[in-house]
Amino acid sequence: MKRLIARGYRAKDRPSGYEITHKFQRNLGGSIPANVIQYGLPGIEGAEEASNWLVRGNNESNSIYIRRCAEMGQRVHPARFPAALPEFFIRLLSTEEDVVVDPFAGSNTTGSVAEGLRRRWLSFELDRAYVENSELRFEEAAHSAS
Repeated sequence: MKRLIARGYRAKDRPSGYEITHKFQRNLGGSIPANVIQYGLPGIEGAEEASNWLVRGNNESNSIYIRRCAEMGQRVHPARFPAALPEFFIRLLSTEEDVVVDPFAGSNTTGSVAEGLRRRWLSFELDRAYVENSELRFEEAAHSAS
């Protein structure tokens, strides 16, 4: 896109069948705007001016994962993120039966979401306790499905 904008181009249908119009000449900084995903709730500083597509709070204090970790006396992973974050990208970048890879799994939110969206997945985590506790995510997914 940046090269075409710099060189200039003629609006026309491409061999792929995609129509490139004169609107393509505007540099929007890439395909996905930087403010597509913003943590927090409406009303936070800057949110009023932004055109966010996905706004989610980063809270899951009542999730099955949190409750089961507490019941088992296990550490809850400190850097959890809302399932809406990997869900957005998994839906955007893959189709059913594709493989999703998470090299820093933590509590394995991504693996759980991928499974729920009928993707195969690979997750990697160095801390064995977090790996073992990530099984609780799948209890949560099974509970949500029923």
